Amino acid sequence: MKPSALFSSDSVTQVLDSQKCDRISRDMVGRLAGRLDSLIDVPFVGERAEAALFIRIVDAIDRFVYESLPCELYSLISLADNGVTQDEARVIEDSLTSYANKVFNIPFLSERTEERVFRFVVGLLVRAMVKGRSLDALLV
Repeated sequence: MKPSALFSSDSVTQVLDSQKCDRISRDMVGRLAGRLDSLIDVPFVGERAEAALFIRIVDAIDRFVYESLPCELYSLISLADNGVTQDEARVIEDSLTSYANKVFNIPFLSERTEERVFRFVVGLLVRAMVKGRSLDALLV
């Protein structure tokens, strides 16, 4: 295929329409939030409110990752037969974690705790993109 064909109107339409991949399921959001809850304690907040907070945080971070990556990469979260290398995953994780920490501010969490939250959630999502892995397998 000629390079100019890669940027034709049909190619552009195909790429932009392919961004309609599915985000992680509500079950996965809940499982990630539960794991996050076991790692982080939010002082002065009851367990029920803390659970709701972590669900919202995981959902927001997943939405951020979904919107930051092309569908071809994001969809690798649930496809164990394809994927990126460990080194590529490390670069993606570091970049997205740093960017997420600049974009999001979680009130009543210190910057250090925010960094742990972003590193944990983004890290699991990105590690699921490595060939031979999936988010479901990582959350067992």
